[in-house]
Amino acid sequence: MIFQNLLNCGGKGYTLIEPSEVKSKIHHAMKENKPIIIEAYVDPFEPSMPPKGRNEFVNNLAKSFAKGQPYAGRIGLTLFRDQVHERLKNIHSHSVKETD
Repeated sequence: MIFQNLLNCGGKGYTLIEPSEVKSKIHHAMKENKPIIIEAYVDPFEPSMPPKGRNEFVNNLAKSFAKGQPYAGRIGLTLFRDQVHERLKNIHSHSVKETD
């Protein structure tokens, strides 16, 4: 629906499915002289925190929680869930089986 509305307005849409597509599609999108939208599919089991700078991130997050971050509970739950998924992703699969 969003893509169709964008096309009706003269825009263009790009879909990213594989990480190898990012560089080329972003490059093409940046050359457009019209509205664009980029839809990116992501791995739900990819850790939300980058491995580099983790200590700085955690320190800043703790400071934010201490100052009264209103969504601290939800953020903490998401981080916990991501860690659990990280540990379990080698044990089980969330693959969707195609049917004929």
